[in-house]
Order: sequence, then C-alpha cells, then structure tokens
Amino acid sequence: LSRANGEPIVWVVDPATNKAASRKVNLLQYIGQTMVVSGDIKEGDLVVTRGSIFLSPDLVVKYTEATR
Repeated sequence: LSRANGEPIVWVVDPATNKAASRKVNLLQYIGQTMVVSGDIKEGDLVVTRGSIFLSPDLVVKYTEATR
C-alpha cells in the first residue's frame, strides 16, 4: 500500500509491458498484517507487494514466476 496525493494506492504491473501503474484503492480493514482494499483492481492483477516506494508510473518492473 502506498500513497499519492494523500490517497491510498497500489501499484499494478501490466504483464504485456512489465510497466507499473498506480491504482486508487480504499483501505477497508486490517486483519493481522493483511490489508483489505477495494478499488480499481481485479482478480489476476499483478499487485506489487514489496519495494513499491521505488516505483513510478511506466517504470519497467522485473519479476519471476516464483515471485508472481
């Protein structure tokens, strides 16, 4: 979970281009160390969970199937 303009966002990677894009989300609940969010994300999206502070729009992200 990150922030842009004071709003919560997540970073999603487009598997066709490997580029990062931010998506606005609403933080609904914390359950232990898990965050429940809603917003412009869907099942199957590649959401970045580590290193999101280093991302910017259209930055190419490298990942492996093991980290996917």
